[in-house]
Amino acid sequence: MRQALFLVTGLFVLLPLPGIAETLYVTDKLQIAMRAAPGKEAALLKMVASGTALEVLEKEGSQMRVRDPEKSEGWVDAGYLIPQLSTRVQMEKMQAQLQQAQAALTQETAKTKELTDKLAQLPGNPPSDSMPTPKEAATAPPVENYFNIGWLIFSFAMLIVGFFAGIQWIRQAYRRRMGGMYLRI
Repeated sequence: MRQALFLVTGLFVLLPLPGIAETLYVTDKLQIAMRAAPGKEAALLKMVASGTALEVLEKEGSQMRVRDPEKSEGWVDAGYLIPQLSTRVQMEKMQAQLQQAQAALTQETAKTKELTDKLAQLPGNPPSDSMPTPKEAATAPPVENYFNIGWLIFSFAMLIVGFFAGIQWIRQAYRRRMGGMYLRI
């Protein structure tokens, strides 16, 4: 009876229970309070979002008097301020730069195609169909990709010759040690 109870208890412990495991993420959108004076008891002027550039005017203990881009001045807790941009803001800037670079690449690709077409129309030039595009050239298979069976046979032959030469070397070493006596190994 006890074994059955332990078995049932063990099964319940080992079975995953649905609904218990839920994945949540911490938000990086932080807002800090800008107050009229140092301390948490002072009147709240406004909430400042994370990523906002603040100019430090004065420091008093763990509080700093700051000015935001809208020229509002107030006191904030210095523990919430860091000297570099937050990761979220940096990522947003990088994504904007990536989109600009992709747009520029698209424009340059269109210009390149236009110039290639113009070049193909000149007399004495091959048609543009015979020239691979940069994308085709990058994905083309290598020109020389042959497997040479002769080198494979040669390498196996050298391996076998080395193996038997090693056996002979060991036999000779034993003969010298034993004074000319032959031992089978």
